[in-house]
Amino acid sequence: MTYTGLFDEKRKEEQISKLKKEVKNLKEISKEHQKLNGKLREEIEKLKKEIELLQFGNENLGIYRESEVKKDLQEIVKKLKENLKVAKPLIQKYPKNVFFRISTDTLASIVKEINNIAKRIKNRIN
Repeated sequence: MTYTGLFDEKRKEEQISKLKKEVKNLKEISKEHQKLNGKLREEIEKLKKEIELLQFGNENLGIYRESEVKKDLQEIVKKLKENLKVAKPLIQKYPKNVFFRISTDTLASIVKEINNIAKRIKNRIN
């Protein structure tokens, strides 16, 4: 009768001890990962607060992002142009209505001024 199983048990014990060491190392790595994750979350919170402060300050100083101003002004210009498109046929239909014609001319000049303001703001930001 041979004891071949003795060598297998020895290898299993060695493998178990190696795995226990590896588990211990992995637990330490997990703890370090959790600490780093916590630090990153704290830093993210700090950055969010800083962004809020910067946005608040920019709003108070009148500094805006180009994209926000551009979108807002484009929407305003679009609405005003729609009003002008409606007004043109009415002016042609009722040419004697001086007040309506003057108001539409004023609206057209306001649209031009808004476009000029948008250009100046864009240049000021850059």
